[in-house]
Amino acid sequence: MKFSVFIKYLIIFFISLNITQLVKADLASDLLKKAQELAEKKKIVGKKLEAFILSNVITIDFDGKEQTYKFNKDITYEVYENAKIIGDGTWAIKGLTKNSIKLSGYKDIYFQIYNAKDRISTVTNLKKKKDSQTNRKILRISSPNNFKEQLVNLKNKKAAKEKKLAEEKAAKEKKLADEKIAKEKRLAEEKAAKEKKIADEKIAKENKLAEEKATKEKLEKKLSLLPVETDLKKGQNFLSYVQDFIKLYPEEFDIVKLSELLIATRPIIDGSLDAQLKNDLELLKEFTSASNQFTKYIKEIRNSENNKRLIKIDETILNLEKNTKIIKKFLIDNPNSIQLEEWLNNLKIAEKLLDELTSYDQLLATNENLIKLINTKKKLDETAASINSNIAKLKEYLKINLTSDLAPSIIEQIKLLEAALKKENLKDITSSNEIAKEFIYIKFLEPEEKRKEEKRKAEEQKRIAEEQKRIAEIKEKIAEEKRVVEERITEEKRVVEERIAEEKRIVDERIAEEKRIVEEKIAQLEREKIETLKKLEDTFKKFKATTSFQKNIIQILQASKINYEDIKFPRKDKVVEIYNLTGDADVINDTLKISKIEINGLNSKYIGELTDIISMQFDQSLINNSFLFGGKYNGKYFDKIKISGIESNEGAERFIINEFGFDNLDFKKQNSIKEIIKSNSIDEIDKNNLSLILSMTFDKFYFKNLVFDDKNKDKTIIEYFEISDWSELSFENLLVNKIITQTKTGRGSSDKILVEDISFDINSILKLLNTDYNKDFLDGDYSQIANSFKSLGNFQIENLKFVEGNKQMFSLDLAQLEDLNFDYFGNSGDIKVPTSFNFKIEGSDFNSSELDKTFGNMFSKVGYNSIKFDFGTEWEWNTNKNNILLNLDLGITDAASINLSSNFTGFNTDILTLKGAPLTTYLLTNPKLKNFSLSLKDDSLRDKLITATAQEANMTTDQYRDFLTQSLDIYAATLGVDQKIAKDMKKAAVNFIKSSNKISISIKPRKPTSITELMPDITSQNYENIIKKLNLSIRN
Repeated sequence: MKFSVFIKYLIIFFISLNITQLVKADLASDLLKKAQELAEKKKIVGKKLEAFILSNVITIDFDGKEQTYKFNKDITYEVYENAKIIGDGTWAIKGLTKNSIKLSGYKDIYFQIYNAKDRISTVTNLKKKKDSQTNRKILRISSPNNFKEQLVNLKNKKAAKEKKLAEEKAAKEKKLADEKIAKEKRLAEEKAAKEKKIADEKIAKENKLAEEKATKEKLEKKLSLLPVETDLKKGQNFLSYVQDFIKLYPEEFDIVKLSELLIATRPIIDGSLDAQLKNDLELLKEFTSASNQFTKYIKEIRNSENNKRLIKIDETILNLEKNTKIIKKFLIDNPNSIQLEEWLNNLKIAEKLLDELTSYDQLLATNENLIKLINTKKKLDETAASINSNIAKLKEYLKINLTSDLAPSIIEQIKLLEAALKKENLKDITSSNEIAKEFIYIKFLEPEEKRKEEKRKAEEQKRIAEEQKRIAEIKEKIAEEKRVVEERITEEKRVVEERIAEEKRIVDERIAEEKRIVEEKIAQLEREKIETLKKLEDTFKKFKATTSFQKNIIQILQASKINYEDIKFPRKDKVVEIYNLTGDADVINDTLKISKIEINGLNSKYIGELTDIISMQFDQSLINNSFLFGGKYNGKYFDKIKISGIESNEGAERFIINEFGFDNLDFKKQNSIKEIIKSNSIDEIDKNNLSLILSMTFDKFYFKNLVFDDKNKDKTIIEYFEISDWSELSFENLLVNKIITQTKTGRGSSDKILVEDISFDINSILKLLNTDYNKDFLDGDYSQIANSFKSLGNFQIENLKFVEGNKQMFSLDLAQLEDLNFDYFGNSGDIKVPTSFNFKIEGSDFNSSELDKTFGNMFSKVGYNSIKFDFGTEWEWNTNKNNILLNLDLGITDAASINLSSNFTGFNTDILTLKGAPLTTYLLTNPKLKNFSLSLKDDSLRDKLITATAQEANMTTDQYRDFLTQSLDIYAATLGVDQKIAKDMKKAAVNFIKSSNKISISIKPRKPTSITELMPDITSQNYENIIKKLNLSIRN
């Protein structure tokens, strides 16, 4: 085994727990891509460029503005916008290939014109290789003469514009006078509108009260349809509610007292209810009524059950209404039908029931009657269609057989079918139709079938005769071919026998030669074995190795081709110290050095197993029986290992670790875990590897001052890395201090990465490995293993930075995820859901101008040169109390922050298994809002936004604030809500616009409220009532 392979694989195995591999680019692919980019970017150069700009005036789209550039022979230029010179300066041809026009003065920028003359490229600095170019579209190319004509026209337009401005001034003065008159008129109209609104509101209120009364009466009618429960059923239901409540809230009642009452009322569940049991039940009700929580729980359940029953009644009513519409359509479409009276009688009964709503059972029975009528009509229509089809067929046959004896019979069948249709009797129609079908078959279809069958038989006999003739010809041909084949086989057999004899001679010679080579190799191995044993004995003497443990260590090092200056065994073999290790120069080409390896408490039994394997030339039976491959467990591997001064230089790659350590490595459960992995698709080697990984435990793994750089000058530095208390894929602590990654294009760094209390469900992983998923897992798909993740105590990254060139692209003071917990729900416990977590980001700083210029310009426009974000969210689902808490915080440092806080009740785990209509019903009725708040706190953003927007509107900031205030007045007047509420909302908004640094929206209903409870007000657009039910307010 190569020394470098042995050490590097050992290091990589542990480091790979947290360090990803570096990806190397394909140089040839990059060169090809670069060549393609250069070909696409070819531009006009040299004298052609100068001639082009002097003989043309160029109009381009410059950041959304239409700008015209005119270049003059005296190396000056002018820039026009809307026929007006907005800038000038000098120009010169620059660049190594003379493909750039340098503009000085109005713009300090370079122009490059593409050969296609459809666009130009602008760049601010030719010397900066990474200075980004911007392609801009050429809108127009004009001759200088045409451009002069355009300027004359534009000057005329300017004079016209000045005249227009004078006229506009006069118009503006007139407008002010008109506005004054209009204002007086508007005030009068507003007064009249206000009076009209009060009258309209009064009418609307009266209409609303009438609608509410009608709705209430209809609801009461529906509720009256519900079957009345017996006292026994009521008692049984109450006892069931109590038992379910105790499971959810076990601490709510004195369990001893409650148990006594439940025992006393138990016979009610079995169907008994006498006077004594009624008295005991009342005592239980009196006891439980002391709990507000229970009273609320009972009310919610009964409301939910009533809602479900009302939904069932509504469905029945809807079905009956739908069927009455179908019957009405029958009456309209079939006014001469025999069934008309029956349809009409049933329709009257149904409409009366729908109007009076006297009995749920009658609703069901009447609906069933209508369904029977509809089905009968449907069958009649289907059979009638079949009869009409048969009548049409019979009429066609009649045309063909007008003079035959069949004509009277055909006419008789047609008359019978037409008579049956008029009766509208399903039995008669069906019977007549069957008789007609049989008549058509016997008289017309069956004779035709017999004729076709006779023709087919004749054709078949002819085909058989031809086939027999062809077979005779084939037999004759086969006999001839057989004779030829037998002659060829005889010749080929002779040739094969000669070739086999020759090949046998060659094989015998090769076997003899190989036997000789093997014997020589065996002799050579024996000589090497003697030499190795002699060398071992010399090494034993050199390092004074006397015990079997010491000799085994030296033998392993020698078999691994490892050189070292010294080895010591202090404290009676409890410690092994090896100094200045290097690889065998004859075996490896790179240079790998280790200053010192110190091992405490190394398990001698495992060392003995490894030595036996080496001495027996890696005999497979010994390997299979070793602990690493499922053999006998003999305790942990070692107490502690420390490796100092690791350095590897292979070509242009360098790898350094100052110190590497491992404490108390153990695989105690390897054999038991291996026994659990039963899948036949996992071979023994993979089972051994998996059981080792899943059973691994250790107290601490660490390394200090890791440096890795490669031929691309990419570099990774880690000051300190540690994992502690690792046990079966879970661990208590992972720490990385000062990590830096550097490439040609940029640099990333973090002061600290900390992960605490990671927990995986090892049983879930083992269960997965015994499914078909194991094939994907062995191919590198670890997605489902992530589902075995149980919880995370803390994950945080501190002072994270990314730099590209000399520009900082992104930085982060802190990112943290805390208290992440999952739980399993569903009927089979197979639905995994996060029940809690806290996540926050502090000081997230984006270089917005580099990442997105539009985004950067937007913030720059309102006065922010840099942008720092803070973000936080909290989620908690208490499945015992069916309560969900969700909070969100988002802030821009020194600008503004938004806070959202919400609390819902009634979210039980049933939601995870519901689908379709049941899920919709659940969401409308069960979840209830307890409170909700949304607040905006301003530090400077409001004033900056108002200033920027006011400038765009050509207003002062005070004017713009007044404009916003007036807009709120108009909006508040249009809201259909109580004017006091509208006034409070407007007041809070105006205060925020003018001076207050905070505005909040709060919803705190007096009792938790569901969507179903708001639905009547939503459908009737009663916003005032919605606001009152939700107790909605807006304040500063």
